[in-house]
Amino acid sequence: MSVEDSWVFDSLVCFLHGPIWNAPLQTFIEQKSLVFDPNQQLDENNPDILQIHEEYKNLVDYMLGSFMEEMHISPEQFEMACLEGRQQGGQGQGENPFQFHQVLFQQIWAANDLKIFIRMMTQRNVELQLQALDLIEKNQLAQSVGVGEGGEDDHSAEGHRLGG
Repeated sequence: MSVEDSWVFDSLVCFLHGPIWNAPLQTFIEQKSLVFDPNQQLDENNPDILQIHEEYKNLVDYMLGSFMEEMHISPEQFEMACLEGRQQGGQGQGENPFQFHQVLFQQIWAANDLKIFIRMMTQRNVELQLQALDLIEKNQLAQSVGVGEGGEDDHSAEGHRLGG
């Protein structure tokens, strides 16, 4: 990438970090990741998975197209920025002045690669399950601490509210 085009990569990284990209994309991923159960064998030809991937591809295409139009970035410049991101991703983040974030570019690549998409969605499903388990554990811990501190008074008050 030429020095005069390096702004394209910088702009793209900033865009991918911003709320205009993240809010709709993360909402979509969280809502649709339920289908991608890591405990089941996922079939790449499953019509539900193909439909979700198509919806994702349309969302990414629309958002990137709007960004490119607003920034006056040509498809060639955009492609070079993505290639730059892929190359820098292999170098690691230690000496990378751009602090490349492979996860962000993976969101773009997933629109065109079903295997990357399935892996990304399955990973998010696992993350959401772990968050849910963590909340359940914290809730149970809080309830056990509350019962231990409140003793029988909590139960008798609850009985009065229930009409007992």
